[in-house]
Amino acid sequence: MNTENRVALTTRQRALAAAIERINAAAEGRDLTMEEIAQSDALAAALAMLTRDINFNTDIAASPAPADLFRRHAMARGPPPSGHESFLRWRAVSAVTGLSRPSIWRAVRAGTFPRPVQILGPHAVGWIESEVQNWVQARIGQRDQQLQRAVPQSPGRPRKVAAATATTPQT
Repeated sequence: MNTENRVALTTRQRALAAAIERINAAAEGRDLTMEEIAQSDALAAALAMLTRDINFNTDIAASPAPADLFRRHAMARGPPPSGHESFLRWRAVSAVTGLSRPSIWRAVRAGTFPRPVQILGPHAVGWIESEVQNWVQARIGQRDQQLQRAVPQSPGRPRKVAAATATTPQT
């Protein structure tokens, strides 16, 4: 990326950020209208894509490494495009499933939970988001299936029968 392009892109980036700030400042002390929210969201999306483009182009120009390596790296900075997998670290997995860290590892060892993938080093692991979501959906399906089964109603604990009042023979 040449210097003129970079300057133009960063100028546009600053203008988008300033437009978002103006919308928020105009609504100070009140809730944003639906139109302002839509405008702000559109500007934020454009800003995110522009920032990702700037970072992508800057990384490739600064390094002799293969372009594909940096393309993956630059894409990791923003939200992944639809259809791509993403990793969840253990805190996110715990938040999604409601399981504690030891419970997650016990379920992985037992083979009842998706296995993690090594992502950065020998101690950094992540779970594929779609596999975790499928596990959650399977648990919900198990619950629904159990509710559909005919479960006999227990009559409960037998009630104490009131002692028959002893009637004394009348003479």
